[in-house]
Amino acid sequence: MNTHQIVRQFRSEDQDQARTLILEGLKEHFGKIRYDLNPDLNDIAASYLKDNSSDFFVIEFDGQIVATSGVLFERPGEARMVRVSVGKANRRQGLSTALLSAVESLYRSRGVSVLWAETNLDWVDAIGFYTSMGFREVIRNHEGLRLRREINHLAD
Repeated sequence: MNTHQIVRQFRSEDQDQARTLILEGLKEHFGKIRYDLNPDLNDIAASYLKDNSSDFFVIEFDGQIVATSGVLFERPGEARMVRVSVGKANRRQGLSTALLSAVESLYRSRGVSVLWAETNLDWVDAIGFYTSMGFREVIRNHEGLRLRREINHLAD
């Protein structure tokens, strides 16, 4: 990872950049943006940082947000990654791996042993990333793909 890249928790001043990054990725994949399906992005802090049941992380590079990941507690010992997004110009540089590593390290210390991810069936790059990182397919249906990774025995 480049020494100028910082994985950190979301701050309110990241709102516009993080929202734009995620929405641009959705538009790139789906060809349009459905704002009604993305109300959590209107106020990321209120959606993800309101209590101890969720978090939101960014990777900052030279003052710009280049990657994001939200995390939601599903049930005791389990959390789900959401809103994993990397800007088009910054893909294939290990940013998703860096986010996953940071999330796993923090959540393992919080007693989480299972990490979930979900994606659409046609999002081949996301499926490839998750499976390459040890996630295993659990559910596949018309709504998408749900994957699971045990993190309790992994090294930092």
